[in-house]
Amino acid sequence: MRYRTFGRMGWQVSEIGFGAWAIGGGWGKVDDKEAVTTLHQALDSGVNFIDTAQGYGNGHSEQLIGKVLAERLTASRPQMKVLYISGYTDNAIVHHGILEAGVHFIQKPFTPTALARKAREVLDE
Repeated sequence: MRYRTFGRMGWQVSEIGFGAWAIGGGWGKVDDKEAVTTLHQALDSGVNFIDTAQGYGNGHSEQLIGKVLAERLTASRPQMKVLYISGYTDNAIVHHGILEAGVHFIQKPFTPTALARKAREVLDE
């Protein structure tokens, strides 16, 4: 994979990005298992630029991406804690099978104090 320096930050960003609109389901029925497999293949190939937006499948692509990234990070760092953030309610996300019951979650909008309190709760568990 080839990378380019991103602005003044010095980040190395892949020249090829993963466009997540299709995995959101906005273009028709999508198999989530296939979408997750495809995302893993892109990440394994060195892609580190992912294009997504809440409108891609009404937030579905973001939820899949978040789940994949969290799984990959916790596999290599088992002690790492994950806090999911979304504008959707936890019941809606669990109902659609994106997050399993019992995961750490905070719904937007939230205050800085609420975020700090939730982060402390997750870290102390």
